[in-house]
Amino acid sequence: LTSMSFVAGCISGTIGTAVGFPLDSLKVRLQAQGAPPLTSILSLFRGIGIPVATAGVIQSLNLGLYENFRRSLHQGAAVSVTEPTPLHLIGAAGSLAGVCIA
Repeated sequence: LTSMSFVAGCISGTIGTAVGFPLDSLKVRLQAQGAPPLTSILSLFRGIGIPVATAGVIQSLNLGLYENFRRSLHQGAAVSVTEPTPLHLIGAAGSLAGVCIA
């Protein structure tokens, strides 16, 4: 298993949620109240802890499993190591990672 894929997935999941969470909070407030009075910018980040932690873990597992499945399938196929992974093997690796996460 390669640990760098798991680390990269954790970082991407954490950053993606940290960026998207305040925008989603604002969207929900606008849908619920029309034009809500924004008390502070920090109020958009209320409750961000659990989503950031769980998204980091889920993305870490997803990307780590995908990359390891892709490498295993690439080595098992009759494909040169210097050639890029064929599309059908990429799809199979993504499907296997998705099944493991679900």
